[in-house]
Amino acid sequence: GFVDNRFFRGERVFTEQLEDFSHKLAAALDLNTISMILRERIASTLTPSRIHLYTYDSLNDIYTALPGDDKRPTSDIRFTATSPLARYFQTEKLPLYLDNTAVLPAALQSEQSRLTLLGARLFIVLPGKERPSGWLALGPRLSGQPYTPRDLRFLENISDQASIAIERVQTVAHLERRILEMNALTRVSQ
Repeated sequence: GFVDNRFFRGERVFTEQLEDFSHKLAAALDLNTISMILRERIASTLTPSRIHLYTYDSLNDIYTALPGDDKRPTSDIRFTATSPLARYFQTEKLPLYLDNTAVLPAALQSEQSRLTLLGARLFIVLPGKERPSGWLALGPRLSGQPYTPRDLRFLENISDQASIAIERVQTVAHLERRILEMNALTRVSQ
């Protein structure tokens, strides 16, 4: 027990964090709540300098950043559904780690200035059925340490769960919007 507590505490903490995250996520009914839960969990576990959560907006066909703690979007930078970053995540499911020495993949060279303005070092895809539900964009850790493979596994697990919740909420919102449109058309036809 002592050895487990001393040397494997990190694994246990990540497992407990994932379980707690799953329970909170099940009760989330809108994107802002999902964003708040996801931000809280990532900030308390990994302490990145910044967290952007991009989700797909089907009405405008763009990926936008969800609001942060101040109820304002964490970034004004938007990506179209056909942007190089969105296309990259349609084909690649692995995390994208950018550091100062790394050269951007050729497909993302045109996005270099936007990614620099975003200030993110690590991008984790939120997988979806037809297209990515979005992605997480994390800045460097406040401790200055790089993200470890264990951190990446944690982020991938949390992203998989969050993407399911995001798709669920978006599907419900889409159906509600269609019902409102149908009601309006029915009134007009009457």
